[in-house]
Amino acid sequence: MYTNWRCTHIDVGVVELTRSSDFTGEVNSMVLPVTQGMLDRYYMGNENVQDVFPDLHPDMREFIMTGCTPEEWEYLCEHRG
Repeated sequence: MYTNWRCTHIDVGVVELTRSSDFTGEVNSMVLPVTQGMLDRYYMGNENVQDVFPDLHPDMREFIMTGCTPEEWEYLCEHRG
């Protein structure tokens, strides 16, 4: 499972996740209403993202899985082919 990520504690139950995009290699960050423990659980590779983070917006779950931001997805969809 993905191991090149950094988590910065912002507040109780809020972290800033920094990781590179699987698609562009760009390093992106996103503030998420999750804990370090939840990220550890997911990145250990034994659980599905929707099971660990059932209440997160799909864009946030996508970022956790791939490091791709909504803006990056939009750009990639506009410039594919």
